[in-house]
Amino acid sequence: MSSHLASGVVAASLLLTWLLLSRTLVTPGAGSPEPGFVYAALAAPVVLGCHALLGVVLTGREWIEWFLGGDNVRHVVVVSDLIHQGGLTYTDPYPRGWHALVSTIWVATHHASPEEAISRFVQFVGAATWGLTALLMLTLGSTAVTVLQRVRVRGRLAYLGVGLAGLAGLLPRITSDLLALGFQTSILSTLVLAVLVREAFSDRTRITSIAVSASCCVLMAHSWQLFLPIPVAILGVAVIFAWPTCGATERIKIVGVAALVAPGCWVPVVELLRTTDVQAVGLPGVAPEIPWSLIVLGSLAFLHVARWSHDWRLVGTAGIAVFAPALTACMLVAVLGVGLSDYYPTKMLGTTAVLSVPFIGASAAMVASAEALPRLTRRLTIAVALVVMTAGVVSPAGALMGVWSTVRADVVLRAIEMPAAADADGVWMRSETETTVVRTLLDVHRPERAPGAVRDGVTLAQECAALRAASRPVVLTTHNSDGARRRYSCAPVSVLRVEN
Repeated sequence: MSSHLASGVVAASLLLTWLLLSRTLVTPGAGSPEPGFVYAALAAPVVLGCHALLGVVLTGREWIEWFLGGDNVRHVVVVSDLIHQGGLTYTDPYPRGWHALVSTIWVATHHASPEEAISRFVQFVGAATWGLTALLMLTLGSTAVTVLQRVRVRGRLAYLGVGLAGLAGLLPRITSDLLALGFQTSILSTLVLAVLVREAFSDRTRITSIAVSASCCVLMAHSWQLFLPIPVAILGVAVIFAWPTCGATERIKIVGVAALVAPGCWVPVVELLRTTDVQAVGLPGVAPEIPWSLIVLGSLAFLHVARWSHDWRLVGTAGIAVFAPALTACMLVAVLGVGLSDYYPTKMLGTTAVLSVPFIGASAAMVASAEALPRLTRRLTIAVALVVMTAGVVSPAGALMGVWSTVRADVVLRAIEMPAAADADGVWMRSETETTVVRTLLDVHRPERAPGAVRDGVTLAQECAALRAASRPVVLTTHNSDGARRRYSCAPVSVLRVEN
């Protein structure tokens, strides 16, 4: 498949996918929701929006400091690469669905190239990531709505459960790990699986559910290929159960919808199989702590909901989406010998933890509204839920207070904005982390660089080799000029000094 044809097929598939998923997130399946459900589901996105607005008002562009660390800066470079390539192509197997969307919005709303407005570009990608997280929290709340409608829990206590499902997702072990560590494709893949969980508990027509599952397959192929078997399995289950009771016309529709999956998934999957060494899954990375308590509590809550849902087929479908990521992590441990606390297994276990949050909210609402239980139990459940929700409201403030930060935003942004920064082959900032962040972001200035060749592990010897080969050797630093010249005495360097 040519690169232009591949880009066209993939772009069309992604557009269809985003339209379908957008409709899925806002259109309830089990009857129209009460206004209280809608307000409760919107609580977490509104909280995130208020924190972002407050950050911009109080600190200006420095509110983005939380974003300048982890994998986030690499994602900035990938988005820049796609803009300069002029379309979605796969020169390596790294999934680019999210980056394609961000790059498309940038091109549609900005006349400048990323390197011409590099600070604004970094802020744009950071704001988009913040918005994607808000969309995930909305999906968690929306999923809790469909679950509570299925188990017939209504009223203010049901709204409490929906609010808990969204706001619990803002707790540090979830939001700060996803945002500050830069797990952007993990956020998107978790969102896709959350849509599948929500769809399992909805009352849509069979063809609509199959269309949603098919679109999730396409988006997952461009988000995290290791999880692609999950929506494919759910799509297969939906087709198997629907097929015997369908008429000829409906079967044609099912075949047509399912046929879109192959061209939509083809390019990233083939590239993955062609170039990736499976042992790369065991490569190290910055991994958060495994949220075991959330996984255990979420599993118990899932069983509680399953007991009262009275439909084991939908429970089984939802269970595939919720627990398959954790099972995938266990398979990697068993087959490849990686540790459960390594980078990829930890991210997969974290996905299961996030997907269990709607069931924790729904289970809490069920307990609080169960008149057969002692009043003390119900009141204690409500009190704990309110405490967790309050913590969720406060938690994102860590992004504004520097709790999530690893570098100084004002220094980093001023460094990459300097007129001659694009020529710097030597970077020496106050800390190793700050040096890595600046060096990586400078690759936005180098569109001629091979896509994906992000320079974030450069040694002093490699810098000296590049400086000696440069026609104009330049060093970017926060240290004094004499110190920089001594460090880079291997070449007659010009020093660009950034004020601390």
